[in-house]
Amino acid sequence: MFKKYKFVFLSLLILNLFLVLFIAQEKAYLKQAREIAVQFKANFLKDSVTNFIHEFERNKEDAVEIFDFTVSERENNLKDSMQNARSLRAMEDIIKRTFTNADQRGMWGYALVVGLDEQIEFSQNIPENWDRNERTLSNIFCVWREIENPVGRFYYGITQEHLYKTMISIVSSKIYNSQFVEETYYWINEVKNFKGGKDYAVRLIHPNPRSSEGMLLSTDMQDAVGNLPYERELDGINKDGEVFSSYYFKKKNSDNFARKITYSKLYKPYNWIVCMGSYYDDIYNYTDTVNKIHGKSIFKFALPLAILLDLLLAAYLISKIRAEKKDKKIDVYLNNQKINIELGEIIYKNKYNDIAVLEIKETNIN
Repeated sequence: MFKKYKFVFLSLLILNLFLVLFIAQEKAYLKQAREIAVQFKANFLKDSVTNFIHEFERNKEDAVEIFDFTVSERENNLKDSMQNARSLRAMEDIIKRTFTNADQRGMWGYALVVGLDEQIEFSQNIPENWDRNERTLSNIFCVWREIENPVGRFYYGITQEHLYKTMISIVSSKIYNSQFVEETYYWINEVKNFKGGKDYAVRLIHPNPRSSEGMLLSTDMQDAVGNLPYERELDGINKDGEVFSSYYFKKKNSDNFARKITYSKLYKPYNWIVCMGSYYDDIYNYTDTVNKIHGKSIFKFALPLAILLDLLLAAYLISKIRAEKKDKKIDVYLNNQKINIELGEIIYKNKYNDIAVLEIKETNIN
């Protein structure tokens, strides 16, 4: 029977093989779509972090420019006052009048150096032992001035510590107010020890949640499934200054942990690791939705058509088999009829021959 209906059987086989391949292709398409979506998201994370760093670098330049203007304003008044000062007491009075604002004590640093041995008489926010060279001054101040008078030399300016705190304020405000789709956000860890280990870094700015800011981090800390995300991150930062990593982290406003992809980049001036991440399930939601729409449109036409062709071929095969069986029955019936007729003829001929023989015998007797 297979040879007789080989075409029909092969058609059914090819059609159903097509369906299997089609379903497998749909699954492969979904996997590929997810991989592409993750790559796009990774590129977005990298570009976003890079642009964010460039943005707050510009903010830093603007802040330094404003500080420089502030220092210059005080310079003119200080020069006029100090040129007329002839004693330490007079210098002390000028310094106190200029830098007594308690709110700005962390902002300003100064030191009055007198004598050939450059002894420090008055100072604020200045290390006890410091070299009066350009590099040391740059480490202490972001902007400074030097005024010389008969009493000594006076160094003053806005401290690097104040600039650092200003930058934290600017950057944290940007992070808290940034809005991205789903649960994508920035955060910053500050490295204290690039060798890693216990308390190697501090969670400086983090919106998920803010209460975790100030938390000390260790490279042996594990995520929900036993990964070592901080160790992996620090290894990548030490090697290339940037790294992509995947790990599990608590979702925002939820106690659920989910896998996320993160891009991290080092901002060397402050040893900040600037990060941005996104959860895989949020990324997959887009591709799965598109695939569902795509799959529905395909299955809406392809699957019913394939099933219809399957049914038509099956119906054709069944009808052919039934017709063949019916033909066989008819052939058997006709053959039986033919046999009966032939038997009747044989019987009739035998009877006729017997009658003829009897008649011959009777004739001979008479």
